Amino acid sequence: MTVNWDADIKKFETDSDVTDSEVEEFIKLREYMLPSIERKELMNMFAYVSKKITEEGYKVGFMTRDEMENDRDSGWCFMAGNEEDDYINNYKNIALLSLGQVCTLDPDVWQYINEPVGTELIRISSDKFEPDKKDKTIFVQKRD
Repeated sequence: MTVNWDADIKKFETDSDVTDSEVEEFIKLREYMLPSIERKELMNMFAYVSKKITEEGYKVGFMTRDEMENDRDSGWCFMAGNEEDDYINNYKNIALLSLGQVCTLDPDVWQYINEPVGTELIRISSDKFEPDKKDKTIFVQKRD
């Protein structure tokens, strides 16, 4: 069953008596569910991913979100954190994957995928990221 928060709930017809407070409570749930709704929409959008992640088995070490190029682009770019400039500048070393595929490869990124444009995060431990202030070394690690 899909719940459509954009519909006018007060116009729904039902056999059950629904109080105004129950309707208001349901409407407030939208705010709670919004991050999950946004993540679900993002899961089929595409991201640029280093082949160090897709082929060599590294976890995401650096992720950045830029403006979207089109309605299928998430704006996300994921790197292992140990790529040299020559590696990154060669388009053959970059793959285009859905965010769902990226989250399957590295579930640690899931909680961050609806961060806004301009976000830059680095891995600081095996399972934590923080904003990149350019003052720390990226924690680089292979997946198990």
